[in-house]
Amino acid sequence: MDESVLLVTPQTSLEDVVRRALKEVGTYDLRATDDFNTIIEDRQQRITLALLDAELEDQGVSILDVGRALRQFNDKIQFIVITNPKSWLTEEINELAPRGFISKPLDAAELAKMMN
Repeated sequence: MDESVLLVTPQTSLEDVVRRALKEVGTYDLRATDDFNTIIEDRQQRITLALLDAELEDQGVSILDVGRALRQFNDKIQFIVITNPKSWLTEEINELAPRGFISKPLDAAELAKMMN
């Protein structure tokens, strides 16, 4: 079974960049959403990595809360936080122990390195 990667972002254009990065590192099933409720409802997915876009914070969705909820379903899930120059993240995000932070605009090759 393929491992699942979840992209949580309000920006649909990020999905193409993430798909290119995934092709470089292996076979993954990518799911993209901006709907927090969809994440909570779909507990059957074996999500091993979640890419959390800090831009969600601008829309009133806490990426820390999203990460905590995902961790309830899989305590081994890993996170990569996507930031932009306008992102304002508190040190609380370190609670998720992110694998790393990557800035927009996303570079598929850089993201692929981070995912390996």
